[in-house]
Amino acid sequence: MKVFKQKVILLVEDEIATVITEQKNLEKYGYKVILAHSGKEAIKTLKLNPTIDLIIMDVDLGNGMDGTEAAEIILKEQDIPILFMFSHMEPELVQKTGNITTYGYILKNSGIPVIDASIKMAFKLFEAKKKLRVEKENLHAVNEQMEANYEQLKVSEQELRKSEDKFQALFERMPSGVAIYKAINNGEEFVFINFNRAGEQIEKVKREEIIGQPVTKVFKGVEKFGLLDVFKRVWKTGKPEKHPVSLYQDEKIRGWRENFVYKLPSGEIVTIYDDVTKLKQAEEALKQRLNELEIFNDVTIGRELKIIELKKEINELLNKMGKESKYKIPK
Repeated sequence: MKVFKQKVILLVEDEIATVITEQKNLEKYGYKVILAHSGKEAIKTLKLNPTIDLIIMDVDLGNGMDGTEAAEIILKEQDIPILFMFSHMEPELVQKTGNITTYGYILKNSGIPVIDASIKMAFKLFEAKKKLRVEKENLHAVNEQMEANYEQLKVSEQELRKSEDKFQALFERMPSGVAIYKAINNGEEFVFINFNRAGEQIEKVKREEIIGQPVTKVFKGVEKFGLLDVFKRVWKTGKPEKHPVSLYQDEKIRGWRENFVYKLPSGEIVTIYDDVTKLKQAEEALKQRLNELEIFNDVTIGRELKIIELKKEINELLNKMGKESKYKIPK
């Protein structure tokens, strides 16, 4: 049986009446609530309670440090989702949070179902951003590995003159795909002269089938992909170039590739590359999910504002009819 950890919320609010009401409502919905009545107290409380999962921060905390100042200090020391709370949604108040990483806004007295939905959405946004950050770190690690492989291959090139067997063993065991080409037609075309096992596995081709074949025949999308132009420049200048993560596709192959190209002293062109399709797809999926969650957040806030405006109109009509206002509107 899966055990769910109770979420701990730090509620930062200086109005006692609001604190009592919000605490009771949040606890009814299964949250554990820790209270702080000022920005300084919030910073201290967070340090003493590492189990806190989320902060609901009132922007206006009266005299002294306001909610945005406290949030900036907290986020410099800890990555934690923060929901800002307003008595009324004014553009200048929202603007104060513009440079702070926020996961949504809450209007006081907007109702616990809406607050609970905002909290759940904040947790989803926070987890999505963490996953996206991990995927970016993975992509960065792949890039560093490719550059390390390039340096490793350079060292191997120097040893090649001493031992062809050592080079061939390294060539075959590299985790990245490696292809070696010979330039023909004055550097306008390039033919395969070697291809390692990792490359065979990535592209689902046999080495013996492509050796001696032009790259434009084996990989018909190479020119549109932009890699053929890199080959030509590297062959002419001798300067290594990185071809950034890009989508390669033809009638047989479709995937994201990252290439590093350099020229051997003997004139051949070498490309070291990796298939980063899965990482790229994961990154795009996380970005799309994050965008969907942010759109949902905007829709929720907009709905609350419309409800408040409608209540104001009803009160005004009742007042014109000589009746008392029906709804209490937060100022």
